[in-house]
Amino acid sequence: MHRPGRARLVAWAIPGWAIVAAVWVCAVRWQPGWLIAAGAFAASSLLVAAMVVIWWVAHNQRLAYRHEAARGARSASPTYPIVAHTDALGRAIALAPGVAVARHVIVRVDGGTKRLEPVEHPST
Repeated sequence: MHRPGRARLVAWAIPGWAIVAAVWVCAVRWQPGWLIAAGAFAASSLLVAAMVVIWWVAHNQRLAYRHEAARGARSASPTYPIVAHTDALGRAIALAPGVAVARHVIVRVDGGTKRLEPVEHPST
């Protein structure tokens, strides 16, 4: 089975194991040239990783800015109508007023009925 993130994982694992191998070679042979090469490789790997992360964050920020410019910034989560009348166990669902727009909901089960009630938060 192919997982989409597998190639990315391998792409990051190979340099990591190369660093481990280089340090191991340095420990076995203990020559100054090997130590310098391993340090340079580790430093360049960290620099490349940092550059990729910075580029990726900037890329995502550009996408978010384009989305906001095209559609406007969202100020709240979208609301979805609740269409279920029973839950997975067959219990009836009773909705209190304001549940569809509430940020937090309390679920209470009384016998064969599940009640959903919005949580009132004091304004601070």
